[in-house]
Formats: sequence, C-alpha cells, structure tokens
Amino acid sequence: MSASKRIIIADDDANDRYLIQWALGRAGLKGLVHFVRDGQQVIEVLKAKSDGETKVDPRLLLLDIRLPKADGFEVLEWLQNNREFRPAQVVIFSSSCDPKDMEKAKALGADEYLVKPVGLDAYMELVRDFEMRVF
Repeated sequence: MSASKRIIIADDDANDRYLIQWALGRAGLKGLVHFVRDGQQVIEVLKAKSDGETKVDPRLLLLDIRLPKADGFEVLEWLQNNREFRPAQVVIFSSSCDPKDMEKAKALGADEYLVKPVGLDAYMELVRDFEMRVF
C-alpha cells in the first residue's frame, strides 16, 4: 500500500480532471490525489478510507456539484449526517456561478465555493492553494 492520498477530487469531466492532473503534476503533488467520478464513490472512499488498494486520508475534498449517482449537494448532506467521515476542508469546485448554488453549498456545510478557473495559469494558482491547505 502506497502513502496516503490527502486530496480527493470528485469530478466527472475528463477535461477538468486532465487540467487538474497536469497542474498537480507540475507542482509535484500528483501522488497525493485520489480522483473519483461520482458522488457515490466519494461516500464509499470516505467511509472505507481506501479504494481497496490505496489508503485515503483526506485533508481536502474538492467536490463538483454536477456529478452522476449522487451530486455534490447530496454528498454535502451525507457529510452533515456523518461528520466522522468529513475531511478537514470541503470545497465545492464547480463551473456554476449561480448564487443559489453557492448559498445552498454554504448552507450544507461547504467551507468554500470555487468556480472552476479557465487556463493553465489559473489551475497552477489553484494547485498552490491546495498545497497550502493540505500542508
């Protein structure tokens, strides 16, 4: 079993995952990240602290709203009812800049709401912020 993954990123968009992975690789953090593609996987990994092969001990959950199986709001609701599984920080990471989504995320316990950036430089800045949160 390898070292613990400290960041869970829940995103089903292949382009967004690629940009995040690229920026994490450039920052030397790629090995700390565990990717999932739907909300149900988030819950399963948080409950098990593992994906079956990799140990997951998250400090940060980066959570898209629009996910299959269970959306980001449903994951936030689950975390409210299962606080023992909640990472230190839960950040919504969405392309939606709808104030209603932002308000709902805050009401459900998200620590922060970030709109997905545009461009590689913006992703690098975001990864620097993740590094500060994790360490």
